[in-house]
Amino acid sequence: MKLDLQRLKLARHLKGLSLEETAEIAQMNVHALWRIENGHSQLKVQTFLKLMDVLEQPFTFFVKENQFLEPIGNKIDELKKILQFESLVQEPRYQVLLRALENLEK
Repeated sequence: MKLDLQRLKLARHLKGLSLEETAEIAQMNVHALWRIENGHSQLKVQTFLKLMDVLEQPFTFFVKENQFLEPIGNKIDELKKILQFESLVQEPRYQVLLRALENLEK
């Protein structure tokens, strides 16, 4: 599943946050956030989850539109594995995300 990293910048602007404010709230380096937004750096799952929370946008906001043309069941399983690896699968906010993704599959 591919993410549209340009939508990170869009979500930030929709929230009315500067690059610096977003980086501060997300507790990350401004330059690192700039590199992610501009596609010059790999976005780690933990960082993406933090940004998704700060920007108050659902996971689906960041997914490239054509990605939902194919079944997402395997991707949900992949996300669960990642969340389990990061010991985040039981956190309520990620449970909501997983339920939303499972509903998309139906």
